Amino acid sequence: MSTWRSVRSGRSARRGSTVKSSRAAAVVSWAYVGGFGIATVPVALYFQQHGRLPSFFGLFDMMAGPWSQRQSADRFTASLGAFVAVTALVAYSGWLMWRERRGGRAMNLALIPIEAVFWLGFALPIPWLLGAARTLLVVASWVRKEAPTHDRASPPA
Repeated sequence: MSTWRSVRSGRSARRGSTVKSSRAAAVVSWAYVGGFGIATVPVALYFQQHGRLPSFFGLFDMMAGPWSQRQSADRFTASLGAFVAVTALVAYSGWLMWRERRGGRAMNLALIPIEAVFWLGFALPIPWLLGAARTLLVVASWVRKEAPTHDRASPPA
């Protein structure tokens, strides 16, 4: 009886750490979306109204990467909109991970290369760190979930 409990509690502990990693990845994803995805909407509106990018407390122009200099105003605005759409998908993948839904982790990882194109185009340094954290947390949740279970009730063959 105690052997069964130890096996069951081992599985429960592993599931708990998987859930924690998935939920931590979801929180990092939402923080990224809040800090960069949602913040892009007022940047795009400002750009459309004033024809230039807003300044971040006078330190630098927001989203002022190579795309802001090479693309037409309409195309740059469309790029900002596409970035908002991609980050909306990241938020959705975070919701899926939080709810332990199938595909949330895969979707979250699959979006990172697409996001990286935008990070380069808008010269965003911080999302690279958040993307690395998300990747590590998602991979950690997969490794923990896929770890073999050892049944202590029967001896190894």
